[in-house]
Amino acid sequence: KLDEPLGDASILPTHLLSAFTRKHVTVALSGDGGDELFAGYDPFLALPAAGLYAAMMPSGLHSSLRRLSSHLPISLGNMGLDFRIRRFLTGLSYPQSMWNPAWMSPVEPGLLKELFAQPLSAEEVYSEAIALWNRNPQLSVTDRALEFFTTFYLQDDILHKVDRASMLVSLETRAIFLDNGLVDFCQKL
Repeated sequence: KLDEPLGDASILPTHLLSAFTRKHVTVALSGDGGDELFAGYDPFLALPAAGLYAAMMPSGLHSSLRRLSSHLPISLGNMGLDFRIRRFLTGLSYPQSMWNPAWMSPVEPGLLKELFAQPLSAEEVYSEAIALWNRNPQLSVTDRALEFFTTFYLQDDILHKVDRASMLVSLETRAIFLDNGLVDFCQKL
């Protein structure tokens, strides 16, 4: 019923919420775009620490920390400390231009080659994200991360997910944070 592949498991709770909402209204406002415009995702909080870590951590010690992190007790909570540490260290195993896609990927970039008949490098898989990152080197790391989330995550995941989940129950959604004037204003902040 989705018309195309969509690998975001949060479509299930989004669909349930949409079904509940549709019992009461035919059009609902969504907050989509807010996190992308105002740096609301966890990777934005990780960027300053990631910069310090990358500048100061020798690669051998980094590899050891990654191995040690695999022995952390696994939390059953959503995005527990163990998950955050492992994800942080995974992203920092790659160049800065790949931090965000590595942090957001359900599969570590280095393991992607195992999923394809013809092995692909992480650089090949993330070539569009890398090109976007490198397009404006004068921008801050945060501004480049905002571009990544707005260009890829919002457009290629979030908006599709919400549209599919809500339309399955005939609920129209309006992403009020994506008003052209508001987006233009936020990009100037």
